[in-house]
Amino acid sequence: MASFANIAINNNISAVDKSAPWLKGCIDYRTPSLSKSGIETLAELTDLRVSKIHGREPEILLLQQAYENNQRDYPGFVIIEGDSGTGKSFLVSRALVELKKDRKICYMYGKFDLQRRVEPYSAIMAAFDDLCCKIVSQEDEEQLNLLRSMLKTEFGGQEKVLTSWNPNLDPLFHRKFHKKASQESDVLCESNLGLIEERNRLLFLLRKFIRVICQFYAPVFILFLDDLQWADTASLDVLESLTTDRHNKNLLVIGTERKHDREDIGTIMKNIQALGVSVDVIKLRDLNCSDLNNLLSDALRSEADHTAKLAEIVHRKTNGNPFFVMQFLHNLKDKKILTFNLSLVQWQWDDKLVDELMHVTDNVSDFLRKMLLTLDFSEKLVLKVAACLGSRFSLRTLVIGMKSLHAVDQTLDVTNEDDIMSTIESLILMGLLERLTTTDPQFRFVHDQILSSSYELIPSECKGFWNLTIGEALLEKDEEECDAGYLFLATDLCNGGLSLISNDVSKRDRIYHLNYRSGKKAMASSGYLAAASYFTTAIRLQDNKTCWADHLYKTTLDIFSSAAECAYCMGRFEQMQQYADEIIQREGVPLHDKLRPYLTILSSLNARCKYEEIFHLAIGLINDLETKKLPYSVSAFGAAVEYIKTARLTNSFSSQELDNLPLLENSLHVYATGLMDLMCTGLYLTNPTYLSFLTFRHVQACLLYGVGDFSPSAFAFYGVFLCGKRFDLRKGHEQGKLALKTLDRAASKKIAARVIFLVHGFIYHWTYPVYSMLKPSLEGYRIGLENGDIENAMFNLQNYCIFALHGAVELNSLEREMRKFVETMEDYKQLGVRNITALFWQQALNLIGHPSTPNRLILTGDAMDEGEIMKICREARNSAILSQIFDLKMQLAYLFAAYDLLPDLLRRSEGLESHMMGSAMQPRHVFYRGMAYYALARHHIKSRRLRLKWMKRGDSIAKRVSRLSKAGNINCIHMVDLLAAERMALRGRIREAKRLYGVAIALSSRNGFLQDRALAHERAAIACLDHKDLYWASHHFELAHECYESWGAQAKANHLRNNYMEYCDHGIFSSSVLDSTQF
Repeated sequence: MASFANIAINNNISAVDKSAPWLKGCIDYRTPSLSKSGIETLAELTDLRVSKIHGREPEILLLQQAYENNQRDYPGFVIIEGDSGTGKSFLVSRALVELKKDRKICYMYGKFDLQRRVEPYSAIMAAFDDLCCKIVSQEDEEQLNLLRSMLKTEFGGQEKVLTSWNPNLDPLFHRKFHKKASQESDVLCESNLGLIEERNRLLFLLRKFIRVICQFYAPVFILFLDDLQWADTASLDVLESLTTDRHNKNLLVIGTERKHDREDIGTIMKNIQALGVSVDVIKLRDLNCSDLNNLLSDALRSEADHTAKLAEIVHRKTNGNPFFVMQFLHNLKDKKILTFNLSLVQWQWDDKLVDELMHVTDNVSDFLRKMLLTLDFSEKLVLKVAACLGSRFSLRTLVIGMKSLHAVDQTLDVTNEDDIMSTIESLILMGLLERLTTTDPQFRFVHDQILSSSYELIPSECKGFWNLTIGEALLEKDEEECDAGYLFLATDLCNGGLSLISNDVSKRDRIYHLNYRSGKKAMASSGYLAAASYFTTAIRLQDNKTCWADHLYKTTLDIFSSAAECAYCMGRFEQMQQYADEIIQREGVPLHDKLRPYLTILSSLNARCKYEEIFHLAIGLINDLETKKLPYSVSAFGAAVEYIKTARLTNSFSSQELDNLPLLENSLHVYATGLMDLMCTGLYLTNPTYLSFLTFRHVQACLLYGVGDFSPSAFAFYGVFLCGKRFDLRKGHEQGKLALKTLDRAASKKIAARVIFLVHGFIYHWTYPVYSMLKPSLEGYRIGLENGDIENAMFNLQNYCIFALHGAVELNSLEREMRKFVETMEDYKQLGVRNITALFWQQALNLIGHPSTPNRLILTGDAMDEGEIMKICREARNSAILSQIFDLKMQLAYLFAAYDLLPDLLRRSEGLESHMMGSAMQPRHVFYRGMAYYALARHHIKSRRLRLKWMKRGDSIAKRVSRLSKAGNINCIHMVDLLAAERMALRGRIREAKRLYGVAIALSSRNGFLQDRALAHERAAIACLDHKDLYWASHHFELAHECYESWGAQAKANHLRNNYMEYCDHGIFSSSVLDSTQF
């Protein structure tokens, strides 16, 4: 019986006749001696597999440390780098086995594929499928419902975007799988967002999803991505987004890659590391002879001394490459040089025969190819067809491929499904394939080198034919209902045989439409590189004589427009221009069909801040579309005339009529308003007068023709003008309300974050308390992220920081929030808004007295370097940020009594107001200038000329602030009385000054401006001190000190105590009088 079993084992177990169950039982029998030693059955014993990893103990330890590290600020990220065959994937799998021994861990796995590297998100999709299967199969109903509840709370209805992107995620959101989800129109296409916004939204939602999963599987959840060297750019975007998420420290990303020479991977790594993410790189090399001996000892179930000589021979022939070693052993077994003796229960070999008969090249691919050539016909055929399908394939697609080849070549006659399955089982036993699933059987190549070598078995002249034949067969089976992955696979295969169909018009036309369909599918999921590749192939397949004919006109138009959009999204602006010009410069194409490529060009110009080119191109287009032409230049008088027209037209409508304006239906008018909206950012920075003029024209169009998706922006800009220029707060507030109501009616939410930013950041703060703007600003941030409008999401965060600082939020807690928000802006690469927000963060640090800011008058510390920022601004001629820096320095110089610096800082910050029309910074900027002018008048009390000069300027400011207060700005009421008190004190009217100081203190206290209350107490104390009223001076100094401390401005509180110590420590007033406002 042992002899029969021995023959069966050494000639492939699968060859055992099913009619001989006694022989099968013999092979599977566990002998008493094996049981005692804990070794497996004889069948498993004869399998050349290792039970543990060898020579990688330090690397295993590093992975365990990365898993257990809970001190990081970002998700963990480990890259395992090494040559092919060094065991990168096996290292991770064994590390996961070790981690599972004493804890519950969950991970998702995806592998990029050499044969399918064009397909977007291939490994990411596979990883999410893997996760979904694990959760549904391993978690009980109670845990599943808990996860669904967490996802519902986090997504609030936006899960449709993710289930459209990957329908297999649906069971995690719903109890019943919505099979229609994969067949419905892509939510991504129906969003009315721009392509960049769609990609940003998808990345944001994937971040949110992974955060929930990591929270569910806390403390650590693992994402394992194999073979990053073949990753597509869309997947690399996801990788960068996930690894730079500061709010998800429970994620550990492990990636494997060969020693890369791909520039985009290197760039991604630099971007990730630039944000402070620690990327741990583990470099794997081939095994030394000692570790190789341990591997052989394990694989052959022998003592190390027994395998030492064999190890030396194998190391010399394979250089210790683990994959090469295992294939070498399998080859020894196939050639009967390595055999298993069942009687002795051990492997046997002859070292001399191994050394003499086994000639190995340095190239593992050549070795594998020669080894595969020794397989029988059916085994080679299965491997070759499977290699065309990629590293992972199903039995169903393999059978379709085999049958399609048999149909055109009768010699390729392995078509019976049972025979194919039997061949696969044989290849699994040889260690070439492995099974992934049993239902709808899925398989994969054990290693990509086996896949490559299998594909190389196909003669070069036949590869195109094989690819084309299999691709067409896959389409015939499921052309209409195939999922994205299946469609991309079929398209890639067909494209591999394009050289064979140059004269076959029918096939060219079919593959042309196939590439068009795949391009649109890839584009819908933000896979712009893949989409561009498919569109480019479709363009190559076009017949230039007929592609613009009536029956193909719309398809050709869409292909060139889509190709231009994809090139724009990838930053390939020259290529974008070429595709756009194919439409724009073609005779006979009407203007309305040229608008889409024109919009792409304008978007690219906007991305490159070429505002002058945007202006001229957009004006020309609007004039072609509209009967009422726009001029290329406008005077202040011309803008004023349009304002009068707009005001009169607006007044002719009741509030109810404005709320129910008809919807704009003319598509050309919609496009024209979109162009107007696109110009606004550049005009705000370069030509405010024309911006006002354009806003008036836009509002007139909305009132005359109806409202569209961009109307809320027009009403918001009009409200900004009314508040910031005309100081007509009531009408400005009405326009802000109208903007928000119109936004609710708009089909697209693309500009929602911008409208919220404008209404709350430039309109509502004039009539509502500053602190009431905090919540809407965070809401605008959330909406911006959900709609992919990253820029305006960050602008809303900036508004939050400014409102919180001006609204007297406690500085230490605010500083921590600002730090977090600035980091978020860095994560999203919004460096412009980051630099502006950092100014206010640094001001808070200076007021707190943070250790990073030794000089309270210089804006240098954790947030920014004043000299560096000013240098960048001067080089870029950015006068707005320069003026803002000088304004904040002026405020600090005033608060810390550095009066000698004030004249120069006041002069340098004069131009700021022209850059902040309607901004929340405007009233406070004006107020501090007035206070600084009065402080200078007091500082030059002995010089009548200088005193009168500064007082006159202060009086001018006081009138402006009074005008704002009378117009309804409740945030300025206390400023009016404080400025008036300063004026009275300078004129020697101390009694009236005391009364006004008291009113300012009371109003600032009632309205929640703790910092202004502290300032009022301080100025009152100084005025009393000037008039020798030590009692009330001491009283106000103490209260000012307490208010500054309560606000968190410890540096200012210390400054007050250091300069007026004897009055701050007077002691006659207790801290209980903090609420006192009486003299």
